[in-house]
Amino acid sequence: SFYLPPPLTLYTLIVNWKHDDCQSKISDNMQIIVKSAKYSSIPDPDSLLISNIVYPLSKTGDAIFGLVRVLGKPNNTRMRLVETIEDRLRRFKETLGGDVNVPRRFEQLLQALNEDISAVMQEEKRIPLSDFHVVIGVINDNQIFTSGVGNLSTLFMHRSAKQRFVIYELEDQFKGNEDITWDKLFVSVLDGELNQGDIFYIATRISAREITLAEMQDILVTLPPSGALKRISQHLNPKTAYGAICFQVLEEPEAGPPKKINPLSSIQHLDETQEQTEVLLGAQKPDFAKWVISITSPVLKKLSAPGTSGTKSALKQTMRLLIRGTAALIVALITAGAYLLSIIKNIVSRTPAAYKVAKNATKKAPALKNKLQEKLNSFKALSPNTKYASFGLILVVIVLAGSLTIFGIQRSNQKQNTIFESMIERIIEKKNAAEASLIYDDTEQAKKLLDEAIALLNTLPIEKKTQEDRISEIAAELETVMLEIQGIEYVDVSTIAQISTDDTCATASQINGVIYCLTANGGIFRVNELDKNFSSEESAKGSIGEVVMSANKNNDLVFIDSNKVLGLADIQNKTLNPIVSGTGTLSSIEDLLIYNDNLYVLSAKDEQVVKMRPRGDGYEGGTNWISSLNSNLDDARSFTIDGDVFVLLSNKIIKFSSGIEQTFTFDNVEPAITDAIDIWTDVKSEHIYILDRAEGRVIVYDKNGKLIAQYMNDELKNGINLIVREDNKTIVIMTATKALSFAASHLLK
Repeated sequence: SFYLPPPLTLYTLIVNWKHDDCQSKISDNMQIIVKSAKYSSIPDPDSLLISNIVYPLSKTGDAIFGLVRVLGKPNNTRMRLVETIEDRLRRFKETLGGDVNVPRRFEQLLQALNEDISAVMQEEKRIPLSDFHVVIGVINDNQIFTSGVGNLSTLFMHRSAKQRFVIYELEDQFKGNEDITWDKLFVSVLDGELNQGDIFYIATRISAREITLAEMQDILVTLPPSGALKRISQHLNPKTAYGAICFQVLEEPEAGPPKKINPLSSIQHLDETQEQTEVLLGAQKPDFAKWVISITSPVLKKLSAPGTSGTKSALKQTMRLLIRGTAALIVALITAGAYLLSIIKNIVSRTPAAYKVAKNATKKAPALKNKLQEKLNSFKALSPNTKYASFGLILVVIVLAGSLTIFGIQRSNQKQNTIFESMIERIIEKKNAAEASLIYDDTEQAKKLLDEAIALLNTLPIEKKTQEDRISEIAAELETVMLEIQGIEYVDVSTIAQISTDDTCATASQINGVIYCLTANGGIFRVNELDKNFSSEESAKGSIGEVVMSANKNNDLVFIDSNKVLGLADIQNKTLNPIVSGTGTLSSIEDLLIYNDNLYVLSAKDEQVVKMRPRGDGYEGGTNWISSLNSNLDDARSFTIDGDVFVLLSNKIIKFSSGIEQTFTFDNVEPAITDAIDIWTDVKSEHIYILDRAEGRVIVYDKNGKLIAQYMNDELKNGINLIVREDNKTIVIMTATKALSFAASHLLK
């Protein structure tokens, strides 16, 4: 269905392949979107060099591109040639922007490349010009400019208004020119307009024994660029070196981010397109099997949908078998009937008398009836052996037709199995690649690969119970890798102590390795890990309100009550009394810490950390410590100090140094942080710990913001305080009635 025009005329400077087909042009107010993809496979890197380059310029698909193939064993000359082109294209990208004249700038690029390559050949040992093959170009504002040398396959496929493709083989314009030398390599430029449906393809040469030009063109016009290059590569010998770049103009502009292509759907779409082409060309005969399959396939597809197991799955499988069996029987009967009808027609057509009867049937119905009665009587008069032979022939025809139908269905199933296994292999490859990326701490690439694997897995249809089991098995493997990427570890927590009375813990802190809990009414409990309980310390209290939060002060605790009054819990004397401070003047108090004997108080409403110096009867009124703030702290929950100050909001961390907010980025986690309530670090620790109550987890970062681990357990959703014991490699979460502990495995590695 393709039309090849005569070769284009080549001019030394600019050559156009603009189209006169006005119906296919894009209107002036419509911005085209160009999809692009590149692919390379080099089984033997010691035999040649291949480099394919695509530098995007805009969201609509504008790009700088280049494909280089250098034959012969890679040496310094060949490698410098490739590096020179890559470097020039990268620098060319940096010069584009604003109202730059792209055609003029592209000509300047070619001049600079000619000079650079000439300099390389003067400094290095020359190689044969026939070893060097390159095509470079730029797509900008619905136009494409390209130049090249050598023998790379370069196709421009323009879709006309009649929905046919006109093929331009541009490589003939780049090779065999007598003006081409190492001193003047790029001597011509081709330019063309891009329209809806157009395809531009550059690739290394492929033997016609591996894939014909017609097959390749069929793939290019059927699949998106990434799927097309992958499909072409599947036709090649594993030892064949292949590099390619493909651009395709979208038929309609798409809004939003580019959608991921489902290779399984693409392959099925290719098969459907080929079948439609055969029908349009009249290459097919009536196919009863395909007709029946087209009717039953929607039902079978629904019955094959994933997500069922047990009795329901078995019932679906039984229904699928019944439908397929019934379909096979119907096709067999129709085929047998058609075959018998053709036999009767042949017999009737060869009988003059019968022909006359048929011709005059409307006029001589009684005669026809008599004639048929005579035929029936003749059949009855046949010998038993002849009758048995006739019935046997009919039976053979039916069996043969049924066998062919079953064979067709089996072949279809085999094809589906092949596609299924191919997709399974691809999913496993992506999973293995994700695991390999994790080894090098490239979590971003690992997540990208795993997301692609999960997307492919979700598209697989389920035809058999074995396929369902296989999908479930791989889904579990992908889930394991995803947990590793996210740093998630589901931990077993142990209860190291539990309150046996009706009292509940309002706040807790650790003093010299011992955890003390203050109740709202001023009671003191000591965590007794040996007996796994909270032992009550009888205490006396002065005029204080309900205890809200506390912090460690040497061998005692300082606390804030519900009236924003600062108090001191003397652990040795078992007393709780208010002390002097400036906390009462703050609009709110979210957390407090003692650092270098100074009291630091976090106030979310004031968006400030207030520093209070000690004095004989308590602390001074305090001064604002934050001097430069860019973020909003009205959602502050907690803070911690290691010299720098880390303020915890419900969903992020803000870092301050010497009172000035710092740029601090930390890895995103999944699920996202939504209800973080406590944070901890100190000077000796290399990590920052966050208690996220909403997800029941403790998140661990290093101090550069890199995610180290996520420890998850539903019991952690009840946490009120986070206590980290890095010396014991454990983490303790305090709830209102329990002290829960689990191993910090990142400290064990």
